[in-house]
Amino acid sequence: MKKCSFILVSCLASAGLFAQTAVPLYLNIGSHNEVSDSSVAGLAYISDVNDYTAIKSIMLEMSDTIANHGARWNCQHDQNFIRACLKHDTAATSTNDLLQYLDALPHVEVDPHNHFLNTVSPFNPNYNDYNYSDVAHLLDSCGLPFPRTNMGGFIWRDFPSQGVYEEWTQYNTAQQPGYKFPAYLWRPVVAWGGGSPGHTDDYKSYGIWKPDLPTVSAFGQHEQNNYLTVIGQGCDTGFLLTDTSTVAFMLSRLQSLMYFIQQQPADPNAFWTATIMMNHKHYQSANYVSKLAQLLAALDPYVQNGQIAWATLTEKYNTWHNIHSNPGDNFNYLCDNIPLAVEEVTANTIRTYPNPADSRVNFDLPENSTGSLYLYDNLGRLILLKQVENEKTVQLDIQNLEPGIFLAVYKDENGNQMTSRFVRTQL
Repeated sequence: MKKCSFILVSCLASAGLFAQTAVPLYLNIGSHNEVSDSSVAGLAYISDVNDYTAIKSIMLEMSDTIANHGARWNCQHDQNFIRACLKHDTAATSTNDLLQYLDALPHVEVDPHNHFLNTVSPFNPNYNDYNYSDVAHLLDSCGLPFPRTNMGGFIWRDFPSQGVYEEWTQYNTAQQPGYKFPAYLWRPVVAWGGGSPGHTDDYKSYGIWKPDLPTVSAFGQHEQNNYLTVIGQGCDTGFLLTDTSTVAFMLSRLQSLMYFIQQQPADPNAFWTATIMMNHKHYQSANYVSKLAQLLAALDPYVQNGQIAWATLTEKYNTWHNIHSNPGDNFNYLCDNIPLAVEEVTANTIRTYPNPADSRVNFDLPENSTGSLYLYDNLGRLILLKQVENEKTVQLDIQNLEPGIFLAVYKDENGNQMTSRFVRTQL
């Protein structure tokens, strides 16, 4: 005969969750396409209007989803997608083309993204003879207000063995002419990305500073007399929404980061910045926008309690300077110094479904299990204890739980332990 019982552990009053004001993570959503999308993902934006139209439709749906949750989006583009907008949306004369429409929304910034590479054969999929100034000019041609102030996806140091070189120091010195449009001069205020060839040696950190030199030892050093400001992207490996990403994994990474931030000693210069990344090549995968919506819904409680502040790159820059008038102030915290949660499926993982869940969640245990199932919230507090006797599948009603990420721990009568994480979304 099956027998079970459970105890709902009373939660701490919400007013007591944070004895002090939470230190926010200044978070935005970032996205970009690449000049190689045609060869890598079959997206020929310029030559195939259907490819452009399909991505445009998804981006409009994304924009609505992001707006519904009060989030912020830095939508960054290479020359091929902007040229497709000019061609298929007649952006030079239209007042409602995709990029002009998005940039006019309060929750979106459209930025140039680029990897200038004109030293290889034009038949190479990475060949690109447009520099950042050229891409900024193309955005101007779409009717976006001049000037664009952000540089997206920049290379942080030289990689001579791969023929890839940094450009940011040129823009740090002065306005730079376009390569295709030499009469056009442009200079950004903010650099975001810190990339590398194949993303094998990206500069991953949180914060805001003016980099000294494009070297391993000096890039993270603040030089207050420099012009260009870098805003850290965070640890993009865990914050990248792909076709295979799970909402539970991304939330566990973000939750671990937020927990780490709240545990740090008080620092008047602390300015934690991160970006949830998206790439065009993943947009058409099944349920991609739905996953984005689930992720944003699960983050809503952290916005409400002050652990997340949605902000575009420009809003992050302005927020920092509104707080810090001293040009010597800066903050730079490397990702390598932060232990973030990982999600691994092992023999000790409880099969949990559906995940995310809104009203009920199931846990598959070993046959005829007897023991205790513990449920913890994102702050490590025990909120539910269920006694299990001779059960295989245990179902919990979670309708009264706040949205967020939860840890389930099952201990059998012999002391063996299994765990899993799940996400509770809004009904």
